[in-house]
Amino acid sequence: MSLFKNKYVLLVLVALFWLIFDQVTKYAVVANLTSAPYGDSQCTGSFERFWSCPHPAARPPKVLLGPALSFHYVENNGAAFGIFTRLSDSVRRPLLLTIVILAIGLMIFMYLKSDPDKLIWRICLASIIGGAVGNWIDRFRLTYVIDFISNDFGFWPFHPWPIYNVADIAVTVGIAVILIDGFFFSKEEKAEKKPA
Repeated sequence: MSLFKNKYVLLVLVALFWLIFDQVTKYAVVANLTSAPYGDSQCTGSFERFWSCPHPAARPPKVLLGPALSFHYVENNGAAFGIFTRLSDSVRRPLLLTIVILAIGLMIFMYLKSDPDKLIWRICLASIIGGAVGNWIDRFRLTYVIDFISNDFGFWPFHPWPIYNVADIAVTVGIAVILIDGFFFSKEEKAEKKPA
């Protein structure tokens, strides 16, 4: 556990975990849910297909649990929930790349300034950073983000839920845990510190 006491080691390990997990799953999606591995792409090698061939044709989705969980190859030109998709690519791409760089910088600053005793906060901030970098890489190399996880539980707000990826999970869960901790547990800690 002493390894996690070093804030720099913790940041790198957690962010790299999410970044690698995100990129490996996206590679698997391109390999299994697009035409790229079947000769429809102009690329030759699998690594080259993934890293430099935009817009492979999508193949039928893989359904695991009916509409509740399936995998689809989707190209998201916008940000979360598809916002900014109506902007022209010449505006949208630089705007989103810049916003994400600024957000990553803010998260790193918050991480470095965070309370050393708040291990959960640090793990969450590092997760957000790793996820943000994963989607930034997609947008930089392809101009869009690869999304693939689909959930539809038949009731609002999950009917259907926007298709997402592993990087989105890292960012969303990281933010949710920080908010829950801030609203509930931090208030309890402050109440305990107040003199009687």
